[in-house]
Order: sequence, then C-alpha cells, then structure tokens
Amino acid sequence: MGIAFSGKAAIAAYSVYDLFNKQAGMVRLTNRYSKFEQKSEKQGIKVSEERGIEKGSQEEKRSIAKYMLKKGLDVNLIVEVTGLSKRIINALYKDI
Repeated sequence: MGIAFSGKAAIAAYSVYDLFNKQAGMVRLTNRYSKFEQKSEKQGIKVSEERGIEKGSQEEKRSIAKYMLKKGLDVNLIVEVTGLSKRIINALYKDI
C-alpha cells in the first residue's frame, strides 16, 4: 500500500515528483545530446582529416606537374603521370 496524501501535501508531493521526473528526463536528454555531440565531433575531425589529405595530395600533384613543366616534358605525359587535367596543367604553365 502507498502513502495517502490529501490537500496541500498531495499537491506538494506531486510537484516534487513531477519536478524530479522532469529533471531526470533532462539528464537523459543531456546525456544523449552529449554522446551525439561527441560522435559528430569525431566524424567532423575525420572528414577534415580526409579533406586535408586530399588537398595535400592535389598540391603535391601540382608541384610535380610544375617541376615536369620546368623540365620541358610533354603536357600529355604530365597529364598521364599526375592525373591532372590539361586545363590545370596549362594554368600551371602560365604561373611558371
């Protein structure tokens, strides 16, 4: 059997119970959000690392293409070796 309350005591007890449940719910939501936030942050770092690696790879290809252009190698050979387009290689040629 439960405890019986009446009047103001019942209202006060229910208010405390309701407040406790709301706070417990907020704690659960906060924990879920925190876990989601951590997961999102890890995914963001991973994507940033991948983008950085790709950008570095593209810069490396451009650097190699410039070197090959300076050495007087054929544009078609540079396209084949670096994987860069003729348009990019021609633009690099103008920068030399």
